[in-house]
Amino acid sequence: MTASTNYTVAMIAELKAQSPLNHAKAKALAATDLFATRSVKSIIAKAKSEQIEYVAAIRPTASNAPKIRKADLITAIQSATDADDLSGLKGATLASLSSLLASLA
Repeated sequence: MTASTNYTVAMIAELKAQSPLNHAKAKALAATDLFATRSVKSIIAKAKSEQIEYVAAIRPTASNAPKIRKADLITAIQSATDADDLSGLKGATLASLSSLLASLA
């Protein structure tokens, strides 16, 4: 066991008893009298330093929607209009191209 100056033996024993820890468990521990002077972040850091298993939450991605490229929209507009050359649309915004394609449908 790593030497602990800020955490008592009872605190470390409670962390081990709650293993595997996650953010919700750390938050619940911070609300108890035993950990009243400790923040959630401190509890998580101490658990990691004591090599107590901690399961981090999965962070959501920015968007689960598939990415739409301007080149794909221009190709779709070109096939919808039977136009030969739409290279001038490369400077258009993604929103404008989406709106144009929607109005063609």
